[in-house]
Amino acid sequence: AERYSEKGDWDNAAGELEQALKIAVSGRQKGETLTRMGWTLFKKEEYTQSVEYLEEAVNLLTRESPMYALPWFYLGADYLNLWIRHAGAAGVELLDKSVDASRKALDAGLSGEYKQQAHFNLSLALMRYGTKEKFLEAKDVIQRLLEEYPGYAQGHFLLGEIFFLISDKSDRGSDEEFGFLRSAMVEMEKAKELGYDDAVLSARLIAGYLQSNEPAGALESLEIALEKYAAVDSIYCALFERYRHYEGASAQVLARWKAGTVKALEVIFGRKKAGEKIRAAFVRAFGGFDFSKEP
Repeated sequence: AERYSEKGDWDNAAGELEQALKIAVSGRQKGETLTRMGWTLFKKEEYTQSVEYLEEAVNLLTRESPMYALPWFYLGADYLNLWIRHAGAAGVELLDKSVDASRKALDAGLSGEYKQQAHFNLSLALMRYGTKEKFLEAKDVIQRLLEEYPGYAQGHFLLGEIFFLISDKSDRGSDEEFGFLRSAMVEMEKAKELGYDDAVLSARLIAGYLQSNEPAGALESLEIALEKYAAVDSIYCALFERYRHYEGASAQVLARWKAGTVKALEVIFGRKKAGEKIRAAFVRAFGGFDFSKEP
């Protein structure tokens, strides 16, 4: 099974593990084999089946097993992926299970990349509740991780995302809103310094500068992004995905966004590489928003 797993041949790996389960005698041996099967099914994105094996494994393994924390770790990821797959239609039950499993995995003493990912999964699950209270919990989880792993670039990126979400839940125009917004920008810039740099991060930086009424910073980030990424339409779609949140916001906030966006459009459509594909991306992102009038 290990040889198949190393090759990414998950079907044959699962078949071998099925045979191993038939001869597993001790509780620990069976529990560890069930964990390997759950992991294999997780890699196959068969999350429901993975859960069945892992839930049996946690009842058989004790802390003496070196694999004790792993079924909890993968259960946390399974439940989160199932919630995403069902687009939240299952309510918060799957999120509750994901949070509980990830906390138990961390309590069991994970280390290294597993510990980092468990914190990441826990924060993602908390974020999915969509409430300010849960966003604050997610923030605390990632901040504790970054105290131990300050160079974890993906953690800084996620913390920036969380700060953006908390800012969105704060009173419009308040010191709290802009305080969390600035914290978001600091974390995004830190992630970039540490090498976590992609189209989505670029979009978040541009959005943050626009939201902070700093069009110069937005345009500078936009110019850099245009030079680095071929699929620039993904940048704009991700960027203005955040704009939609403000459709019900105050006229002042909308005016600020519109002013910054008009400036961005002048730069983008003044470049030959922008083209109709990029224009279409803006249309999809903004719908019928009228850019012809002054904000």
